[in-house]
Amino acid sequence: MILVPNAGHGLPGGDPKDVMAAYDSALSFVDRYVATPGYRDPNEKQMVRQEHVLSVFLASPSDVTDERTRVEEVIDELNITWSRDLGVRLELVRWETHAHPGFAADAQAVINKQLSNDFDIFIGVMWCRFGTPTTHAGSGTVEEFQRAKIRHDADPRSVALMVYFKDQAIPPSKMDLDQLGAVLKFRDSLGRGGGLYWTFRDTGEFEQLIRLHLTRCIQEWRSRQAALINNYLAKNGLPVRTGAHSQKLTVRTSAS
Repeated sequence: MILVPNAGHGLPGGDPKDVMAAYDSALSFVDRYVATPGYRDPNEKQMVRQEHVLSVFLASPSDVTDERTRVEEVIDELNITWSRDLGVRLELVRWETHAHPGFAADAQAVINKQLSNDFDIFIGVMWCRFGTPTTHAGSGTVEEFQRAKIRHDADPRSVALMVYFKDQAIPPSKMDLDQLGAVLKFRDSLGRGGGLYWTFRDTGEFEQLIRLHLTRCIQEWRSRQAALINNYLAKNGLPVRTGAHSQKLTVRTSAS
């Protein structure tokens, strides 16, 4: 969320110095709270860092533990690589780390109550296991997807949906035709419902895909933030930002 001071108020008229003061004030706000990861207040001795946290919710049955681990490793890598420069950090949300014992209609209801539904990115992963039925869906993974899909349908910008299916030979010891059939049926329903899902052959390929797709999510988020900044500047009659630095505003006066 971006807090904009005096939103909706126009530039002061009259003295050009007032115009410049308003412009400088707007850019100071943008640089401090939106555009710049690190901001040094001249009256403060230490750097004040502004950081946006994007929550990544991971949903899957129990047969893709290696892939769940890779998601965590990729997020840690991305946070180390560019989170400080961009002022954006990814937070992985999983029931293993964000839920605790409790009671409700079923175990999934406990998880739903304890885990916030306001995450920014949903990642779903399936292979040959569909999962355990819940009160409201065929499995916990599907119920978590449906909850995220409701948000996406109401506002596509509220959450990014990314679903992956593992296309690898299944060992006989893991073969359950009913479970596999449910996975394939769910996958087909996504295609019929206008969804674009991704398939992968092994854990290494999945890691590459997650790294690439999360990076694109961050790029899209940054573009939306830049658009918000420019909308604010344009609404207040100020030159928009074309890059990392703002344009200079030249105020010319004529002799009266």
